[in-house]
Amino acid sequence: MTRDQRGFTLLELTVALVVTGLLVGGLVQGTRFGLAATERVARRSDAHAELEAADRLLRHLVAAMDPAGPASPLVGTSGTIAFRSANGMNRLGRDRGVSKGSGLFDRLRAALLRQP
Repeated sequence: MTRDQRGFTLLELTVALVVTGLLVGGLVQGTRFGLAATERVARRSDAHAELEAADRLLRHLVAAMDPAGPASPLVGTSGTIAFRSANGMNRLGRDRGVSKGSGLFDRLRAALLRQP
């Protein structure tokens, strides 16, 4: 090759392509990691918001109970909890129990909407 020819050698182009490929690969992995972390944080935030809503609902239900009756308004076992009305039954004539792991938030919201 003479001094008049200008340009890059095949080795220089290969090195440049390898370095560019490594940079792009690192950026892709960093972006994936960031998106996965964002998704995890969003899921935790949603779960936390649902727990806060259930907590507010439980506090409202407990505050609205009438403790003046002869029987305890709160009846429960190790697996269930029931909020009893004045006659001890809900409008359908069944105990209002909420089982663990059975849509607690949905059942509590439904119980709140049924109250007068």
